[in-house]
Amino acid sequence: MKSMKSNDTDTPIFRNARETNGMQTVFPSLNDQSVLVNSRSQFIDAYTSHKITVLSFICSLSVVLLHSYNWRFEANSQMSFNFFVENLFSNGLCRMAVPFFFFRAGYLFFANVPEKFDWQWFKRKVQTRFSSIFIPFLLWCILGFLIHTGWLLFLSARHNTNFVFYLDHPSPWITVFNTYFLGIGGDPLIHLWFLRRLMLFVLLSPIILLLMQRLRLKAFLVVSIIFVCTVKILGLQWLRYINGDMFCYLLGSGLAINRIRLKNTDRMITGFSCFVLWVLFVILVFLSERYVNFPVFIKFLLIEIRNLWGIIAVWMVYDSSKIVASKHGTIHIPSPRKIIHLSFFIYCCHIPAMGIIEHILALTAPFECIRYIGTFSLTAIYAILFGLLLNRYVPRLFSALAGART
Repeated sequence: MKSMKSNDTDTPIFRNARETNGMQTVFPSLNDQSVLVNSRSQFIDAYTSHKITVLSFICSLSVVLLHSYNWRFEANSQMSFNFFVENLFSNGLCRMAVPFFFFRAGYLFFANVPEKFDWQWFKRKVQTRFSSIFIPFLLWCILGFLIHTGWLLFLSARHNTNFVFYLDHPSPWITVFNTYFLGIGGDPLIHLWFLRRLMLFVLLSPIILLLMQRLRLKAFLVVSIIFVCTVKILGLQWLRYINGDMFCYLLGSGLAINRIRLKNTDRMITGFSCFVLWVLFVILVFLSERYVNFPVFIKFLLIEIRNLWGIIAVWMVYDSSKIVASKHGTIHIPSPRKIIHLSFFIYCCHIPAMGIIEHILALTAPFECIRYIGTFSLTAIYAILFGLLLNRYVPRLFSALAGART
């Protein structure tokens, strides 16, 4: 199989697993023996596994901040401090979070793929994803429907009018199913599109693996880029799922299938430099979109470069931060394990509660920036506390809602 012999990737965050000889040391300068692993028996070492968990938690909070954006701001709004801050985070820095989740999903799905395709292996993978994606998706759709309907009933009683939109349709239950489960015709649970798309990518995984068996890694990525760009240029609406998010999933899948190990840097300046340059690029893209009328495809490319660069920058700056922490003797401070493992739960539960919090702050907060920060802070605190309490007192329900991620 050509793909398994390929060693096409050697960038700051990627490394071929066969370059190691039995043992791999990550951050030898940190003198942490817990990150020494046998590369023949474990593809992802302990340090990288913990790093993925922490970054997933940070990205889940980034999604909460992204959705806290004040949507009353229009693209042609007058530049102000509030407008700049909200767009810098919600329409810039935080936009790498969901692509990171897709990259992570593709990489972890194929982390232990056999060299020859095995339907039993794929069946086990699908069964695992059924409990970690499909079941939580159904439960959150039901829970979101109940919470959102309760809120609409409250508004209906308060304003003496009907806010429950699906009651005006001839087939209300079909409208409920289309709206809350399929996201058709207005989606109160706007964040669950991620799970729908992820389920589709999982079903397409045999095709991805088949292509990787026929192509080398570079050729696979080039074909993926051409495919995504072609769909975007032609504006094929029936292939709307084929976009930058799918490329991130394909990138993670291709690296894992080729046994390319995610590399951790031990150079402090490299990570911080990459992160600072990425922030400057995000600002440049934001300002250029306001003052330059780019073609749609060029704008699409700039956004995808921004997101992909963001994944690399955040990945590297994490290592640089660890190096700084080790120099100050704080590297052994334990991480709040129960909290950082709430990333999936936080992502799923922050809406529609965020809408209620935002509505209350819109009536009371004197400044837009306070409303923005307040919505994010209160929603994040609510999601974390709700997850901790549910895990403690109703662990089975929490496990089902979190996709058995505990």
